[in-house]
Amino acid sequence: MTPVVLQNESKTETEITQSFRFDDVFQHNIVFYKAPAPPLNPSLALTISHSLSAKFHGLEMATVPGQLIWEIVKTNNCFLVKQFGRGNAKVQFSKEKNNLCNLNSYKHSGLANKKTVTIQPADKEQGVVLATTKTKKQNKPKVSVNKSILKKEFPRMSKAVANQVVDNYYRPDLKKFALARLSVISKSIRVAKSGAKQRNRQA
Repeated sequence: MTPVVLQNESKTETEITQSFRFDDVFQHNIVFYKAPAPPLNPSLALTISHSLSAKFHGLEMATVPGQLIWEIVKTNNCFLVKQFGRGNAKVQFSKEKNNLCNLNSYKHSGLANKKTVTIQPADKEQGVVLATTKTKKQNKPKVSVNKSILKKEFPRMSKAVANQVVDNYYRPDLKKFALARLSVISKSIRVAKSGAKQRNRQA
């Protein structure tokens, strides 16, 4: 396809608008040349901006491979826990969400993986929050997470976690880590509740 040339000094605003094909923009075939002529009228620029927005509205964000993201963030991100004098230690920890073991590794990374699992105490220790990410909503953070609150006894919670993680081959490799984290959090909640009861009795 022949590139479309937009040159202000040789065309009026009306001619530019009529010749501006957004399919060419999408295929990167428009060539812009700097010209000494005055810039476009703000209203025309706004019209072009709105037209582009309408053209690209609804398009999904380009998918970036998780391994590429990992190569970028594995040694430099704000969640890394670095100990002085141990910058090259084999085991590094990370504080980002969706990292079951808080380990700085590709397998456990909550930054590089599309499919992640989060298990944490609910507000006011009212159960355990189980959250997984939606692979088709990566560009919409507010709705990209499935959350459920587990309030049953540990055997039933562990069964629910196992089903959620393994179901449809979501992340079966994280099953044992999810159950281990659930066990630790469930125990901490029980200890906190028993301590609160003792303090109430003493009061």
